[in-house]
Amino acid sequence: MKLMADEELRRLFARRLNQFLEANKYNQADLARHMHVSTATTAKWCTGQTMPRIDKIQSICNWLGIEKGDLLEDRTDGYYVRSDTARAVQAAFDDPNLRAL
Repeated sequence: MKLMADEELRRLFARRLNQFLEANKYNQADLARHMHVSTATTAKWCTGQTMPRIDKIQSICNWLGIEKGDLLEDRTDGYYVRSDTARAVQAAFDDPNLRAL
């Protein structure tokens, strides 16, 4: 994984966080309630102005059922937002009995 500048990491985190919120049909207010922070705080996270501490990132990941790398690593080489979905699709593709799915 290549090291990123702070601003680039904040933008990546914000983009990925928004993708996961949308995929789970959550919004910034839901995130604020879960994290016990203000909606202004979650708005800053979702726009890339600031990032939460690593313990809060872990809590967000637990809530969304994802890994920290899903929020902090640039995974633009794949179509699927969730890494577990990408693995399941690849497994189905690799198995001739499941390929028709």
